[in-house]
Amino acid sequence: MKWLKWFAVALPLMILAHADLSSFSDFDFTAQPKIQDKDSKTVGDKQKQDAHWAYDVTAENKSPRDYTDVEFQYIIFRKAALIGNKSGAFKIVRKTGSAKAPAVAAHGRFTFTTEAVLIEKTQLAPGWHYRNGANPRDFDSLQGIWIKVLAGGKQVGEFTAPSDLGNREKWDESAKP
Repeated sequence: MKWLKWFAVALPLMILAHADLSSFSDFDFTAQPKIQDKDSKTVGDKQKQDAHWAYDVTAENKSPRDYTDVEFQYIIFRKAALIGNKSGAFKIVRKTGSAKAPAVAAHGRFTFTTEAVLIEKTQLAPGWHYRNGANPRDFDSLQGIWIKVLAGGKQVGEFTAPSDLGNREKWDESAKP
């Protein structure tokens, strides 16, 4: 009888634990950031290095079914330094985009490259400093990518890199820089 009580309590809890579809995905992903181009210049009292970064993404359909009318929506998160700020403050900037595939076969792959995001590094020219004592070097950085897979308008997959990005940020397509 004791196991019956356990079963009556544990089974609904196990079903609830698996009901979170945000972690469910018919796709496995690899997303590698890569630099596309780099440019250095001196502007006034600052030396700037601008680089455009994008992600090479491979999505593998791990399910036994074919998907048609597939859209990969993504948001790239970038930490933008606030130049000359003594506190080291920054803001998170989002870049949205999408890639479409007419079909992704069962156990097939689809590869795409995201749109590029600008990553800036600045440094005061030699002999210059900020009056407030801020660090003379500031730089932006990639914070990650969040991808949602839609097939026929229905979500069939999701991916974040790093894996905790969904805990720190919200999916918000309206913030288009």
